[in-house]
Amino acid sequence: VEQHLPYARQLINNTHDYFIIVDKGSMMVILYDKYGCQKLSYKMACGQNYGHKRKKADCRTPEGFFRCGGVFNSTAWLYTNDYGVTSPVRGQFGPRFIRVCPQIGIHGTGARYSIGRRCSHGCIRIQNENIMILHKYAEKGMPIIVNPGPNDAKVNKQNGVYMPMLSIPNLPAVQAQAIEAEK
Repeated sequence: VEQHLPYARQLINNTHDYFIIVDKGSMMVILYDKYGCQKLSYKMACGQNYGHKRKKADCRTPEGFFRCGGVFNSTAWLYTNDYGVTSPVRGQFGPRFIRVCPQIGIHGTGARYSIGRRCSHGCIRIQNENIMILHKYAEKGMPIIVNPGPNDAKVNKQNGVYMPMLSIPNLPAVQAQAIEAEK
């Protein structure tokens, strides 16, 4: 509440059991229960360029408060780049895709080496085994906050863009097996 009242209001009125924070500063995707207790966290990859996504092909991950647009089986999807070129290789989005906003989502990846780096066109990548756990908690309409890191905030300021930046407590990751028993 003290950090950003508009986000707090939306989270207080959240009717879903969980919400996700994508923290670009720590390069983590964190699942919280509706009371704000951390349940899972995973290292991630995100857009190669710093700052809030402003236009097509800027290779930035959008920031702000979003509602999940759905959870999809993405095993057969083909990747089409910003210029309309489609790769013939299926499965580049991993086994599941959690839509954050149009054209951007949290998904698995076959590029295990990319995790922890800024290398995507804007999507948030986590390991395939992790997306197979995380997607079980994601529901259409649930809150997803994409939080800028310090370098993103600098670029945003240079571009005249204000995006709230939350301070995320440095909590240890919860073991996936422990929460799996709850479901």
